[in-house]
Amino acid sequence: MKKYILSREFQDASGTFTIAISEPVFEHGEWYCTVRLTEATGEPSDVTVSGVDTLQAVQVAMESMRYILLEGREATWQGEPAELGLPRTINAGYGWEVYKRLTRAHDDALLVAFVEREQRDPAYAAARKL
Repeated sequence: MKKYILSREFQDASGTFTIAISEPVFEHGEWYCTVRLTEATGEPSDVTVSGVDTLQAVQVAMESMRYILLEGREATWQGEPAELGLPRTINAGYGWEVYKRLTRAHDDALLVAFVEREQRDPAYAAARKL
């Protein structure tokens, strides 16, 4: 029986649903985690991911959660639109230059979004100055 060690509730048009990650298990020379989506109806579906160690297995499972959440639904976490509370992983497997370029583009986009939000929402800007 799988032991689920991490979980989070999200909301979408159908109600509240849960995504959970199982404890990593070593089999056939790799570490595996199961990512379980339990729909608002209670219907579960599983995806199994692997990594070379427990950290990578959990990291791949968390990245898989993002894909599951963005697949055909507009999920929210804690009522925030487009906020899933899951950091985006930028893989360096395509080389150092690609990694640096993607990281820079990601950071630049976040900075623009941050400045735009501060301009739109004075309360947000004031809270950031505390």
